[in-house]
Amino acid sequence: MIKNIKLLRNIGNFSSDSGVAALDFKRLVLIYGENGTGKTTLAAILRSLATDNPDPIIERHRFGAEHQPHVVLQCGDNSSNVVFQNGTWTEALPMKIFDDAFIDANVCSGLEVDPQHRQNLAGLVLGEQGVKLTRDLQSIIAQDDENGRIRSAKEQAIPSEKRRGLAVREFCGLPILPDVDVSIRDADRNLQAAREREVVQSTGAFDGIVLPAIDIDAIKQVLSRDLAGLDSEAESKVRDHIASLTSVGEQWIAAGMDDNLQRDENKCPFCGQDTAGLALVAHYRAYFSEAYAELKRDISRIIGNLRSAHSQEARLEFLGSVRDTERKYDFWSRFCDIPATSVDTDVIIRDWDVALQAMLSILLSKQAAPLEKLCIADEDVIAVEQYNTHKQQTTALSKDLQVANDTIIEVKQNSIQANTDDLENNLSRLLATKDRHSEHISPLCSEYILADDAKKLSENERSNARKALDEHRQVAFPAMRVTVNEYITRFNTGFHIDSLNYSNTRGGPSCAYNVLINDKAIAVGSGKVPPGMPAFRNTLSAGDRSTLALALFFASLNKNPYLASTMVVMDDPMSSLDDHRSFATIREIRNLLGQAKQVIILSHNKRFLCDVWNAIPRNLDCTTAEIVKAGE
Repeated sequence: MIKNIKLLRNIGNFSSDSGVAALDFKRLVLIYGENGTGKTTLAAILRSLATDNPDPIIERHRFGAEHQPHVVLQCGDNSSNVVFQNGTWTEALPMKIFDDAFIDANVCSGLEVDPQHRQNLAGLVLGEQGVKLTRDLQSIIAQDDENGRIRSAKEQAIPSEKRRGLAVREFCGLPILPDVDVSIRDADRNLQAAREREVVQSTGAFDGIVLPAIDIDAIKQVLSRDLAGLDSEAESKVRDHIASLTSVGEQWIAAGMDDNLQRDENKCPFCGQDTAGLALVAHYRAYFSEAYAELKRDISRIIGNLRSAHSQEARLEFLGSVRDTERKYDFWSRFCDIPATSVDTDVIIRDWDVALQAMLSILLSKQAAPLEKLCIADEDVIAVEQYNTHKQQTTALSKDLQVANDTIIEVKQNSIQANTDDLENNLSRLLATKDRHSEHISPLCSEYILADDAKKLSENERSNARKALDEHRQVAFPAMRVTVNEYITRFNTGFHIDSLNYSNTRGGPSCAYNVLINDKAIAVGSGKVPPGMPAFRNTLSAGDRSTLALALFFASLNKNPYLASTMVVMDDPMSSLDDHRSFATIREIRNLLGQAKQVIILSHNKRFLCDVWNAIPRNLDCTTAEIVKAGE
């Protein structure tokens, strides 16, 4: 509540006026002033105070004044001062003001009604609570838009190629996968197998690599064998004797020895003489015995087996199996884990030749002298061991490859049933997962998630705020239409508000309405109506427009839940009104006295102010004042 005006300086007609400091403002204040004395300026000062907007004062800065506008008002029960200085108020006061600015803002500018009028009227209809809800909504919308801008910037910071077609939120929500590289490798193998399923099905599994063995123990055993009763010297004598005979001497002697054994072994099979005691005949018997023959056969057999097992064909088969294994390794290792098949055939063939020739050489020596015990040289043993090491390694590799064949069978089966699109999507998601948690992308995703959460929160707040405003609107607009029409009826006009509708526009909430005149609805909108057509500007008189503005003002006060703590200011409310409407206005002002905290009426019409004075209860505190010019 304003208690008095202590200072008005450099505003409009007020140069340096502190003369009203002793004037005590009561609950009702009636201020008279002729046109041009400063009523409108005083109303503008109070409007600036109500809205905490310096413009109504600054735009009335006194011409030629050296200093800026300065206002000091004593307000409140504790007589505190509210000050305007340097373009700012120390505080704002709850106040509703009816003046030309109210009409110009909420109803029309002259004869025109533009979108801004409808937007302002929407705020008036919505009332204090609706305005607060609208303000809250606009604030939330601004924050939501800012959150959207931030989220968009965070989204743009994440390279689209890293997302691989995933939405940003889905990409950022991908969980960490342990051993993701292994999963990517397996997924890529499965995809390649599916793409090449025909070749996969036609390619065989591993057959293994074969190297023949060199049984050095068997060779050592035959090399160490001899024959009892036949030593090397006797064998040499028999051989020398046989060599002195014809080329078939050995067969002839062998046949004779066989015949002799069937008759009398002590008689010469050739001359019949007694052979007892003849050393050569004893040597013949041993030389042509079955044991000696078996020894020679064993030597020949092991030589033959060795040559057969290690033939040129065996080498070609070995080299072919290595090439086949390497070819299949190159193929199957693209689809599954295969043991390494690095086989140095040059080294193996070299060691193979060395070991084989060493064994054949010593066996041939044994064959030439079966009764001579031979030992394998150490370097030859090492050569055989080195070759057998190759044999063991290739055997182990073959076993591993046979185990890998089970995996190959599984790859073949999976490639038949695989869906290429599904496998591509799976691989793409795994690659995106790896990128999502990379050192560079991970912090970008964290920032996006925070921005996205903030955006979703503001979207939810925006939805709730809009819902609250809509719920209030659905009640406020119909109620305001009824109340406005009640006041219009009291003012005895020839029109009513036919509809009062709410709409959302880019500029904010807007209000569209019709006036009903003689049962004909006239849309209140732009003045750009074709000539000869009824419109707001040509169907409502100046008095009607003023009455409509008053009805809207009183209706908004009626719906104001904070009216008891609100000051009401009216500047020439009866302008363009006839006597009946002036009396109706006085009646409504009188009703306000019991509801508002303070009522201030400014007018250039003495009769109107006197009628107000006469209408109020005599026990009501009232301050009357006149604005007069002092000097210039």
